Amino acid sequence: MRKIFRTTTVLFLGLAVLLLIGINSKARALVVRALIRVGVYEPNVSGLKPKAAAITPNEPNAMKPMPDLLFRDADGKAVSITELRGKVIFLNFWATWCPPCIAEMPSINTLYNNVKSNGNIVFLMVDVDGNAGRSKKIMQKKQFNLPVHVPESSIPETIFRGTIPTTLIINKEGFIVFHEQSMADYSADHVKEFMLQLAGQ
Repeated sequence: MRKIFRTTTVLFLGLAVLLLIGINSKARALVVRALIRVGVYEPNVSGLKPKAAAITPNEPNAMKPMPDLLFRDADGKAVSITELRGKVIFLNFWATWCPPCIAEMPSINTLYNNVKSNGNIVFLMVDVDGNAGRSKKIMQKKQFNLPVHVPESSIPETIFRGTIPTTLIINKEGFIVFHEQSMADYSADHVKEFMLQLAGQ
């Protein structure tokens, strides 16, 4: 009985803190991470159903240019956004401890498998914790073949505000044509068609 009371108290305190810092997404992420680590917040990830992604290109005058960022893959190879100009980039910010990130990962893996033969499409799965080794192990455990990256430069808030998962699609000209700051289902045919259309096929 005392254990149930203690767990309930911690949970309500955690929710109260989340409400108080609801505007600051970075602080909210830190609190959720702490709750996960102490075992208070243990969602059934397999039961989550990501929402359908409304993938449509922005109007040309509303598209934002993607700043040049530097990432490093699991083998230590550096890659920059500028170097990828001329390719369509699927950029996903995630973390190994984030249930919504893991929940949407199968759909991203499906999309990757559907378009990976196209040399004009690149996937950057960026672990915001910067631990490429741990990320690679998660990918192997889940049997995903997504390429893992970590940030090597600071990321402006216009691109990533600390909310994970965050996904961007950047066209070949270097403009952001899609920006989602929550879970989404990327396995749908219209998403694949949108990526291929951007790639020129």
